[in-house]
Amino acid sequence: MRSARRFLVVGTSGSGKTTTARAIAAKLNIPRVEVDALFHLKDWKQADADVFKSKIIQSTSGECWVVDGNYVSVQDLILPRVEVIVWLDLPLSIILYRLLNRTIRRIFSGEELWNGNKETWSGLFARDNVVSWALRRHGINRGRYRRITSQPGLSHLTLVRIRSAEELKKWLNNL
Repeated sequence: MRSARRFLVVGTSGSGKTTTARAIAAKLNIPRVEVDALFHLKDWKQADADVFKSKIIQSTSGECWVVDGNYVSVQDLILPRVEVIVWLDLPLSIILYRLLNRTIRRIFSGEELWNGNKETWSGLFARDNVVSWALRRHGINRGRYRRITSQPGLSHLTLVRIRSAEELKKWLNNL
């Protein structure tokens, strides 16, 4: 795995995708692509599908990179070139705890996420908030990533399934 230069970090919202991708990028001195930043435009508008795909193609055209994100709509553009998928498969209780802490911290600090967007109290209590999203997607993501390396044409992938912070720390140290 030491020669791997193209990584995809996946997992339910709150699992640590961005933090993990940052760590990989820093350790290997490779570019990081945060898919959320390409998708979420100013005022939480979504990028046009063709523009979004074009940005993904451009961002992953190099020989080395780490991408973090679960966007099914662009995985067909990323998976053929990825060498390692890092799947952060943490328990739902940890994910929910992290999500609530992170969201509340961001609301109080006014931290900008992407393109001027910030989390708000109204967003936290909205019908389709980040917590309800994680609750709905956790099981779906597990099923999808269990199947992914058995797909035709993806046998070249190395799947690293991380189930705890300790496993992640050990894997990153050995990277």
